[in-house]
Amino acid sequence: MRLGWLALLGVLVIASLAQAQNRSALLVAIDDYPFITDARFKLKGADLDLQYMTALCQFGGFTVATLKNDEATRAAIETVLTKLEQNAARGDEVLFYFSGRGSVAPDPDSFDPFKDMEATLVPHDGQEASAIFDLRMRRLARFAQTIEGKGGRVTLILDTCFRPLTSRSGQYRHYNDVPKCVLRNTDQEVSVKQPIYSGPGTFLCATGAPGAAYEWLTSDTDDTWAGAFTHELAGIASVHIQNNTSQTMAELMMEVQASVLDRERQGYMPGFRPIPPAEVLYAKAEPYGRRSIFSQPGAQPTDPAKARVEAASKQRAEQTEQLRVGVQLMDSVPESERAGLEAKVFGTLGAQLERSVATLKLVRRGGLAPDRLVEVSKEGDKWHAVVPNEPTDDPDQKPRFAADSFEGLFSTGLAEYFERSALIYRLFRLADAAEPTLSAAIRIDTSADTVRHDDLMTLTVRSSIPSSVYLLDLDGAGLVKYSAPIRVFPDTSLKPASSGYELSLRGRVERMTAVGPWKLRAIVVQLPEGVTLPSLGVAESEYPKALLAHLKELLRLIESGKARWRASTKKVDVVQ
Repeated sequence: MRLGWLALLGVLVIASLAQAQNRSALLVAIDDYPFITDARFKLKGADLDLQYMTALCQFGGFTVATLKNDEATRAAIETVLTKLEQNAARGDEVLFYFSGRGSVAPDPDSFDPFKDMEATLVPHDGQEASAIFDLRMRRLARFAQTIEGKGGRVTLILDTCFRPLTSRSGQYRHYNDVPKCVLRNTDQEVSVKQPIYSGPGTFLCATGAPGAAYEWLTSDTDDTWAGAFTHELAGIASVHIQNNTSQTMAELMMEVQASVLDRERQGYMPGFRPIPPAEVLYAKAEPYGRRSIFSQPGAQPTDPAKARVEAASKQRAEQTEQLRVGVQLMDSVPESERAGLEAKVFGTLGAQLERSVATLKLVRRGGLAPDRLVEVSKEGDKWHAVVPNEPTDDPDQKPRFAADSFEGLFSTGLAEYFERSALIYRLFRLADAAEPTLSAAIRIDTSADTVRHDDLMTLTVRSSIPSSVYLLDLDGAGLVKYSAPIRVFPDTSLKPASSGYELSLRGRVERMTAVGPWKLRAIVVQLPEGVTLPSLGVAESEYPKALLAHLKELLRLIESGKARWRASTKKVDVVQ
């Protein structure tokens, strides 16, 4: 009876695809593998992954078929892939999506079974210790070659990993620290064939090998999980769908990478590095330079798909407008103290911080990694906090705080640091959210439009009127950095030049600057006559408080309309 039902399911799936006109999608999601019985190691995101991808595909005009959990056997997947190959015609667009566990298998062409192993996808009936039912990358390459050989186009999107890096306990982290793979041959030193996929078409994957893919909670209030890669991709694509803005597949993928790569470098979700890397996306105009497949004129998405995309877009917008702060209790914090400390962070202390800093959001869990991750540790009777992903190359410039109690960390400068960071975000976002009030011609010029880490670069701000300038930037990882005026360079007033006024600065491209698009923003401000801001030319020990007071007063004057402003933004590409 069960075999008959599965056979009927396969017929229905194939029938729905056979009726497709030009655009067909097979979406596979598995979070329940029979050989994984311990709840701690189970995946949880198949439902939401399918909802997100189904909605995106409907906006892309795809006819969608799905296989979930026990529907997604190797035979069922193979049957649909074969039918798609048979039905392919010139101009067709075919998408294969997989969310579940990956693994590696011996390459039958290799004399050494543990050298250049092949990346695989594990179906629902995959085996814990054997790759016999796995879907190999060579099968996906053959699938893509067949369809593209008939004049069609193929996109493969994989939310999985194959051979993870060493991971850490995730009990107190903002994600599920269970990489999406099946680990086999753990007693052997193995290598994975590179690149993991060498076939034609558009290939997007949560990570390479070695590397890791994870799931995370998509809400602070419920127990709904999704693949982090799928959630990021869906959120970014949804924003562009809602705003009706054009986007290429390369631009979509680089935005996904931008939102996770810097966090990964700081130890958040270790090994989560979506591929292909930026340099490949830049170099291969075909296929990555073509329009996103999730935007098709004339598509007729259902109401649930519209609601899902609208909600994903709204969530993404809210998250990018906030300074999201995560508090991570390190291993040195005694187990007996953890629960009480978490209650304090997300109770009275958190409420006080969020009341005092309107754009700050303390995140217990949830999609989109925190903009700032505060690591709290305990050494003897002393409490310490450090912000590892402060955007600076100098380890001595990472904000550090020490106190005799956990609560004391917040009164010894940590709360002020949060407020200062939130004000910097607010100042940067000003140009995106408000109408300028200053009539002036503003321009940023740079000595190069493409730079590498450690390059020296000259930046010149020009204005048609006398004014002062604030310099900030947003790197490819979504981190905002405040550059000027600062303590050692407190005067950023534009000086008379041959035509108008200008200010030139020369600096080095820091290694903390993420690869990808780098937005340099100059905000030119004219204060009311006779008004001055708190001085930044103070002693080093007084500077944090002075900068906080300066930014508070600046934003008060701007937002009340008393100070006039205008911004200019220049995009520079940071490459490896």
